[in-house]
Amino acid sequence: MTAPGSVTISGWQEASVAETASLYEAERARWIGGLAWDPRPQFSAAEAARTAGLDSGLVARDATGAPRAWAIYGKRDGGLHIGMLAGGDRAILEALLREVFLRAAAARCSRLSCFLYPGSDAVAPALEAQGFSLQPHLYLRKEIAGLSPDAAAAEPAPGILLRAGGVEADKAARLLARAYAGTPMAARFAPRATLEEWTAWLQQVRHGVACGEFAPAASFAAEDHRGQLLGMILTTRLAPSVAHVAQLAVDPEARRRNIARGLLAAASTAAFSLGCSAVTLLVAGDNRPALDLYFGRGFRPVATMLYGFAKGKGVR
Repeated sequence: MTAPGSVTISGWQEASVAETASLYEAERARWIGGLAWDPRPQFSAAEAARTAGLDSGLVARDATGAPRAWAIYGKRDGGLHIGMLAGGDRAILEALLREVFLRAAAARCSRLSCFLYPGSDAVAPALEAQGFSLQPHLYLRKEIAGLSPDAAAAEPAPGILLRAGGVEADKAARLLARAYAGTPMAARFAPRATLEEWTAWLQQVRHGVACGEFAPAASFAAEDHRGQLLGMILTTRLAPSVAHVAQLAVDPEARRRNIARGLLAAASTAAFSLGCSAVTLLVAGDNRPALDLYFGRGFRPVATMLYGFAKGKGVR
């Protein structure tokens, strides 16, 4: 395909190992520098898909053959998800995205989504021009390097027990379905809000690479005296010194009982014990109650990421 300014677009699998390694390393340095998040596992998975000949991405080149923009994507929940989109020229990015839509149609994907750490101001307008509805998410960080476990701890609400380790998959999926019911944020994790999708999301957190390595010692369930699951926090490690709150949810009927604060404190204490010096998390920019909670616990924004979705073109 030919794009503006004699730029050509080709499949990611046609790039050389040396070329993809250079692009990965540049993007990895940006993620580590801006987020303290090492995306090497994601790139390893993308490279495995590329070398296997799968349709996993695109690269736009100028007349000299040099890459000007690139995208990595994959099928997820019947749709196509864009995990990386790099480039600084809006026209080239739009041409790249038009080709992504064509690939999605060929794969019978009726829905496209993205979750991106934009590297330029051209990314958001290029996505919107191609029909993406975007929701900014704030990437928050809290330093805990000088925080002792005692200082990080907080008393749980009366009658609430915080238990470290795993949460039964079925109970966890049902909790997430209740916690996100009727909210636009649900689509980020479960586009059709089914229990199967919530279970798949939990599997990604525990066994996938996108959110870092799961840390069961820093993940907690909040239960009442009958063992009913009222809330949970799932924590991963993005880097040796950085813990990440991949999921925090409280049953709507159990809110205002200090459960979320207790879970955050317990996760911070455990992360400190594991050798972490910071805790990070993502929150929708318009989720005021969550922002008030996190800002009140000492988290501060360090970057903005983009979640978005669009309807596939040419698919019935």
